[in-house]
Amino acid sequence: MRNGKIVKHHSLFLLFLLSIAILSFFFLYPFFLVIVRNFSFSKFKEVLSEAYFYRVLLSNVKQAALSTFFSLLVASVFLFTLMCRDFKGKSIFIRVSYIPFVLPSIVLVLSFVILFGKESPLNINILYSLKAVLVAHTFYNFPIIMHSVYKKYTVLNRNIRDASYTLGASKAYTFFHVTLSELKASILSSCLLVFMYSFSSFAIVLTLGGGVRNTTLEVEIYKNFKIINNKEVGTAYALCSFIIMFLLVMLYIILTRKDRSQTSGEMYKEKKGNGVHTVLSLIASFLLLLPLLSLFVSLFRARTGRGSLTLRRAIGDVFSHYDIFINSFIVAILSSLIVVSLSFIISEYLRRRNIKDTDAFVFLPLSFSTVALASGWRALELTNRFTIIIVLSCLHAFLSFPLVYRIVNSAVRSIKESSLLAPLTLGSGEVKAMFMADLLSVIGPIKGAFLLSFASSLGEVSGSLVLSSYSFNTLSSAIYSYISRYNYTSATVVALILCMIILIIYKVDEY
Repeated sequence: MRNGKIVKHHSLFLLFLLSIAILSFFFLYPFFLVIVRNFSFSKFKEVLSEAYFYRVLLSNVKQAALSTFFSLLVASVFLFTLMCRDFKGKSIFIRVSYIPFVLPSIVLVLSFVILFGKESPLNINILYSLKAVLVAHTFYNFPIIMHSVYKKYTVLNRNIRDASYTLGASKAYTFFHVTLSELKASILSSCLLVFMYSFSSFAIVLTLGGGVRNTTLEVEIYKNFKIINNKEVGTAYALCSFIIMFLLVMLYIILTRKDRSQTSGEMYKEKKGNGVHTVLSLIASFLLLLPLLSLFVSLFRARTGRGSLTLRRAIGDVFSHYDIFINSFIVAILSSLIVVSLSFIISEYLRRRNIKDTDAFVFLPLSFSTVALASGWRALELTNRFTIIIVLSCLHAFLSFPLVYRIVNSAVRSIKESSLLAPLTLGSGEVKAMFMADLLSVIGPIKGAFLLSFASSLGEVSGSLVLSSYSFNTLSSAIYSYISRYNYTSATVVALILCMIILIIYKVDEY
């Protein structure tokens, strides 16, 4: 009887430990398999002594640094207008600028192949070069900087700026020495996040980069594990990637803490803009929609018989492989259920125990190479569809954890203290209170987190590509397969179906 009371009293703690154990298993086990089965200290030293490794590392850093610079440059142009003016079309542009957030990288790759390939309607051929990678990364990442900095700007304490004007400072001096100083931490942290995303980028670099000249650590990991089967070298690259990314994640956590420590106040009120600002915002919105529009243009060319494959044949080809839809939806549903459930339990425990500092825990997944983790799971020599679905679901759950956890944790922390304690005073245990009361109060954000995780899983390509085989493919790996066979029409059909599903989910972005 006493043991039963102990279990009941500590049931939430036991659920929390189980959730942490499951989540940790998702990345520790495959990474452990990679290290134990393939790590060789002599091979590790040999890789570090080779000039090729430093050439790859330098290429990786150069690409990520340039991607960050151009993302910041483009974001600054839009920020200058957004921060200073309120104009018609502003809300439309802000909403459209979320498109790169939800557009899967493999879809962006396909649209760039159409826009900048040999048969480019723009008559611009920059494929298979550093330029193509930089343009793609800039398009993909500048909204991260723009939205992060603008969100911070809207809640800056305007009294500090007004005090600067009172003391006789000019608008330019106030902007560069007061406003910009307050935004510095937000700018640095968002730039570092873009650098990390660009540094660990896979699908874009693999497809648009042009081979060895613009290779990265992530591409080398994929090449050694999947193509040439040199697993010792691949493990050495994976370990180096982990060390670098882990240090970057720690630095990012420090910067975000500084950003949060700044005070906030009344929102700034921008001056009214004019027609020029509206026109520029509409042009910018059109450019952001151009990748999606290029897919429709490509289908029109196929319908008129000028594509690589007629539209009717492409649709028949895609739907004859209906298993890619079933696989993708099953994996997306399972991974979303797993990650939302784990995030809710972990958030509940931390909220009830008043534990707040969880940044290192949240951003830890960014440290691990997706290709290396998928290669670790692949080492189990998965032979049937069921096991591949389970493994891929676990991998996708781990990858979407930072996004889902932040949404769920924010919702749980918004629950009033009185609401948390009320069920307990009526005799309910913590676990019963958690599922019967707290879950109902945050059901809206929970649904939003589930759908965003679902969309993320549908578009994830790295793990899907490593674990894919002739007998198992997902929507994202099918698009890559079609691109590699130059069947752009079939790839476009799959990409548009994927985009329509994700854009329907997109309306829950307020969560």
